Amino acid sequence: MLCVKGGLELLQTFGVFPQDKASLYSFDEAIYFIIHFSTLKYVASALAISCGIQLAYMLVTEGPDEAVEPIMLGVASGILLILSDANATEWDADRSVAVFLLIVSIPVLYASSRWMNKNREEEKKQRQERRINNKKET
Repeated sequence: MLCVKGGLELLQTFGVFPQDKASLYSFDEAIYFIIHFSTLKYVASALAISCGIQLAYMLVTEGPDEAVEPIMLGVASGILLILSDANATEWDADRSVAVFLLIVSIPVLYASSRWMNKNREEEKKQRQERRINNKKET
């Protein structure tokens, strides 16, 4: 659907379709709908669904580090929803701060994920070394 929208917008740019809303709406309701639906809302919804699926998968895996990536997806989805819902005339400092903090949280979450994975790998190595030492002692 998004590819069709992109193609129609490209054709509209080259003058195949009229630019004004009244002429376009009378041209064809389906084309008007495709060109004017909010792409960011659909992408944000898809990210939110993906986040939910990954969080459900996290429930059957071990370790809390599996939850960080879905949370990052959820944050990205939230950013896109805020951006898609905002009207330029209604944009204020509160939304700017919210989007900024959400954007800053993504690298923080990524760094914490790397840190948890590193600690998890070190713990696995220590367990393996203990098992090897226990086998040697017996």
